[in-house]
Amino acid sequence: MNTSAADVIIRPVFGLYSCSNYGTASSSTTRARAHGNLNSIWFRRLSSYGVHLKPVVLQLIDSFHQGGSERQAIQLTRLLVESGRFDVRLASLNPDGILRGQAEALDLGDIPSFPLTSFYDKNAIAQLRRLMDFLRTANIDILHTHDFYTNVFGMTAGSLARVSVRIASMRETAGMRTAAQQSAQWVAYSLAHKVVANSQAVRRKLVEQGVKARSEERRV
Repeated sequence: MNTSAADVIIRPVFGLYSCSNYGTASSSTTRARAHGNLNSIWFRRLSSYGVHLKPVVLQLIDSFHQGGSERQAIQLTRLLVESGRFDVRLASLNPDGILRGQAEALDLGDIPSFPLTSFYDKNAIAQLRRLMDFLRTANIDILHTHDFYTNVFGMTAGSLARVSVRIASMRETAGMRTAAQQSAQWVAYSLAHKVVANSQAVRRKLVEQGVKARSEERRV
């Protein structure tokens, strides 16, 4: 599947979320759309009598268990908070795990969860609607997902809720997903504006599958 609507980059930093840097994608169409999306964020914030001058970022993670994706997501969330440039929110699919204490220590307010048992049952539809409602009521400007399940669930909800900037992630190369799961993930990537890869091997895999590459590398 050609996911030309998104491009792949290596490891996010604060500049990934900035107006000046986000509009530098390799595709001119994506560049124009991304630049317009971020400009609309600032226009909306500046038009709201100064109530919200920072873009609102939601980090959506699978759980708070001690996994690589979860630890990196919590670290990124902490760095974004410390930067002072964003209004940061955090949500999960599973509310449990040893890392939850670290997340709560960041004082981000309520950390909602959207538990799934399958992508193909009534609960999945109910949770999708809940996440869409949350994205809208919390005025989320930037949605960042971190693994297979949050990519599929989050990018679907983010697209339906018209979140201005949607960032998916890939942290695996091959052999972990069924054909059906791979198809679902590529659909998720097609709904993203950016796809973050955590290694050159993952980046090459994404490019082979049709995700456009950026020339530069960004590091945390």
